[in-house]
Amino acid sequence: MPNPFMGSMSTTFSAAFTKTTATLLRKRRGRKPATFLREQLQAGPREVEELLHAALERGVTKRTLERAKKVLGVKATRQGFGAGGGWFWKLP
Repeated sequence: MPNPFMGSMSTTFSAAFTKTTATLLRKRRGRKPATFLREQLQAGPREVEELLHAALERGVTKRTLERAKKVLGVKATRQGFGAGGGWFWKLP
């Protein structure tokens, strides 16, 4: 419903403000997990289970860690076969 004092302009401003705020929050949220992941992978490839465990200890969810992976362009590789194998992440 338009503001009677601002007319339809308030709706446009409100939508733009909400979109900008949401974008900024998303960007801020992604920095710390991306920094964490970059620090973890600087020494070389790490097993995904180890990374997930370390992230959860710091309050970073699996989904957030996956978003950080995408932001950094992290590569996933499988090492080994069957039950003895595992997935590893490495920086490009």
